[in-house]
Amino acid sequence: MINKTTLQETLLKIYNVPFYIKIVGLIVFTSFFIGILTIVAVEKTFYNFNSNQLNELSVSIAKELSFQSVNYILDNDIFGLTKILDDSKKSNPDVLYAFVESPDNQIFASTFHNVFPKELLDVNNSDFKTSSVKQIKTNLGSVIDVKEPILNGELGVLRVGISKKHSENVVNSLIMYILLIIFLGIFVSVVFASIITYLIMQPIFLLKKATKEISNGNYKIKVYSSRLYDDLGGLIESFNLMIDKLNFLEKEREKKEQLLKEFVNKVIDAQEEERKRISRELHDELGQFFAYLKMRIKTVEESNSLNETKKIFSELKENLLKEVNLIHDMAKNLRPSILDEMGLSKAIEFYLNDFVAANNINYSFNTFNIEQRRFDSHIETSIYRVVQEAVLNVVKHSRAKFLKVFLEWNNGILRGIIEDDGIGIEENQKNNSGFGIYSMKERITLLGGNLEINSDKENGTIIIFSVPT
Repeated sequence: MINKTTLQETLLKIYNVPFYIKIVGLIVFTSFFIGILTIVAVEKTFYNFNSNQLNELSVSIAKELSFQSVNYILDNDIFGLTKILDDSKKSNPDVLYAFVESPDNQIFASTFHNVFPKELLDVNNSDFKTSSVKQIKTNLGSVIDVKEPILNGELGVLRVGISKKHSENVVNSLIMYILLIIFLGIFVSVVFASIITYLIMQPIFLLKKATKEISNGNYKIKVYSSRLYDDLGGLIESFNLMIDKLNFLEKEREKKEQLLKEFVNKVIDAQEEERKRISRELHDELGQFFAYLKMRIKTVEESNSLNETKKIFSELKENLLKEVNLIHDMAKNLRPSILDEMGLSKAIEFYLNDFVAANNINYSFNTFNIEQRRFDSHIETSIYRVVQEAVLNVVKHSRAKFLKVFLEWNNGILRGIIEDDGIGIEENQKNNSGFGIYSMKERITLLGGNLEINSDKENGTIIIFSVPT
C-alpha cells in the first residue's frame, strides 16, 4: 500500500518540475494517450472488418464449390471434383482445406491427399440441409469452417476452411505501420512542443533573471524581446515601465536620502552655530556686564558719598534691565514662550509684528476658526517653524513689498497660505534642492500633510500647506 506521505512528496516533486517540462510532458502524454486510443480503435475496426470479409469470402467460395460439385458427384467423377477443390485452394491463399462429405458421413473428395483429419467431421456437423459458419482453433491458428449443402443436402455437404492467419498478419502489419506513424507524430510533436515552449518561456526566463537583478538592487536592467505584440510582449513592456518607475523612485529616494543627510548635517551645524552664538553672546554681554557690575560695586565700596552711591545703583538698575531684556530675546529666539502660552495664532502674529515689520515689509495676517483653538504641541511647533522659514525666505530673498499670511481650520484640516509679491523662487529651489524649502516639506510630510509651491517672477510666490489635526 502506498504511504500517504510518500504520495504527497511525489506529487509535490511533480508540481515543482519546471514549467516547460510540464508543457512538453503534457503534450507527450496527450499524444501518447490519443495514439493508444487510435490503435485500439483501428485494431478493433480492422479485425471486425476482416472477420466480416473473411466470412463473406468463405461463404462465397463454399457456395461456388457446392454448385460446381453437383455434376462431378452425379457423374461420380472423383478426380474432377478433387481437381476443382485443389484449384480453389491454389487460387485462394486463405483456403486451408476443402472437402465433400457424403450423406453417410464418407469423404467423397478433399484437398487432404495423404491423411484426412477425421476430427474435422466432428466439427460443424449439424443438419446437412442447412448452411453454417463456425470458427475453430487449430494448430495452424484460427480457421473459419463453412458448411454448404450440395443440392439441398441430398448429395452431401461441402466444407471449406479459411485461415485467418494471413489476413491477421496483414492487419497486424497495418497496425504496426500506424503505430510507427503515431510514434513519429509524437516525436515531431515533442520537437515542435519543445521549440514552441522555448519561444514561450524565453521571455519568462528573461523576466525571472531581471527580477533577481532587481532584488539585488539593479534598477537599470531592461528586458528585450522580439515578442512585442502578443500577451508576453505586453507583459515585458509593462515590466520595463515598472522598472523605469522603480528606477525613478530609487533616484528620488537616493536624492531624498542625500537631502536628508544634508538636512541632518545642517541641523547639527546650525545647532553648533547656535551654541557658539549663545556662548559668545553670554560671554560678551554677561561677561562684560558682570565685570562692569564688579567694578561698580567696588566703586560703591570705596565711595563715601550717598549721592554718588545712588547714581551708581541707578546705572546698575538700568544696565540690569538691558541684560534681562537681552536674555529674554535670546530665549524667545530659541523657542517663543507665547507659542506654549497663547497658541499658534498669537505666536505667528507676534512673530510677524516683531520680525517682518522690523524689515520694512507690509503684511496682513488673517485667520478663520483658529483663534481660540489649540493643537498638539508638535503640530503647533512644526507649523510655526514652516511659517517662520517661509517668512524668512521672503525677507531675505524675494524683495517683496507685501506679505499675506492666512490660517484656517475646517473639518479636522489645518490649512495655511503664505503669499508675497516678490521675484519668485528658482525652479531648482522649488524642486527640493533648497535646504529651507526641503525642511518645510519634510515637516509637513512628517505631519501627514501636503505642501505646494507656486512661483513666477511676475506674480511672486504662494505656498499652500494642509495637515490633518
